[in-house]
Amino acid sequence: MPALTIAIGGVSNAGKTHLAKRLLTHFGTQYAVAVCQDDFARPVRQIPEIAGRTDWEHPDSIDHQALRQKVIDLRNKKEIVIVEGLMIYHDPATVELFDKMLFVEIDFPTFWKRRTADTRWGYEPDWYVEHVWKSYLAYGLPPENVKPLYINGSNPIRLKQIIEFIEK
Repeated sequence: MPALTIAIGGVSNAGKTHLAKRLLTHFGTQYAVAVCQDDFARPVRQIPEIAGRTDWEHPDSIDHQALRQKVIDLRNKKEIVIVEGLMIYHDPATVELFDKMLFVEIDFPTFWKRRTADTRWGYEPDWYVEHVWKSYLAYGLPPENVKPLYINGSNPIRLKQIIEFIEK
C-alpha cells in the first residue's frame, strides 16, 4: 500500500521546511521521509531569467517530473512521505499524489522582513524580493480544487492541530 503523502506549500520563508522537519521528527525517520522541491531545480542554464538573474521562482525552474517520480519511489519505501516547496501545488500530476495538504501562510510584511534578512542566496535587490512574492501569487497558491489545511506561519506552529488533521 502506498505511503501517506503530505504536501506543504507556501511562500519563501513561510516555514515550510521547518514544519516538514517537525513532522519528520514527530513521525520518525524510520517511517517517514521529507522531500524538498528545491532539490529538483533544473541546471541554471535551463532556468528562465528575469532582468539578467536566474528566475528560481518560475515553474520551469523545477523538474516536476523528477520530483513526482521521487515521491512515487519513496511511497513504496516509507509509510509517510512529506513533500514541501513553494510551487508544490503547481503541477496537477504531482498534486494527485497528495493525501493530506498543508499550506503555510504569511502576509507580505512578514515575508519581506524574513526574506530580506535571509542571506542564504547573498544580496537580493528589492525588486527581486518583490518578484518572489509576485511569483508566489502566480504559481504558489493552491488551485481552487485543492483544499489544504491553512496554517498561520506568522505564529508558532501548533503541531498537535496539524497531526490531528493528518491522522483523521
